Amino acid sequence: MKKKAIRIFSGGLDSTTLIYKLIHDAYEVLEAPFIRMNKTDIVQLGQTLQVPYQNTWSCYKGREKHCGKCGTCVERKEAFLLAGMNDPTVYE
Repeated sequence: MKKKAIRIFSGGLDSTTLIYKLIHDAYEVLEAPFIRMNKTDIVQLGQTLQVPYQNTWSCYKGREKHCGKCGTCVERKEAFLLAGMNDPTVYE
C-alpha cells in the first residue's frame, strides 16, 4: 500500500535525484518542485519569493557559523555568486 505524499525540497543533481528514484514507487504523490533546478536557479527564485536567506542553513558541520568549506557551503557561495546576489551567510 502506497503512502499518501512526500515532498522533496532540495534541488540539483545530487542525492536528491537518487532519493527521488528510490522512493517514487512508494507514494501516490511525490512532489519535488526543485528537482530540475540548479542551486543558482533556486537562489534566484528565493530572492523573488523574498526568502530570508540570512535565516537559512546549509552547512554540514553543525557549528555556530557556516564553515565555508564543506560541499554545501561551497555550493551555496557559488550559487549566490552566479546569481549575482549578495550572500548574507556568516562563514567562519
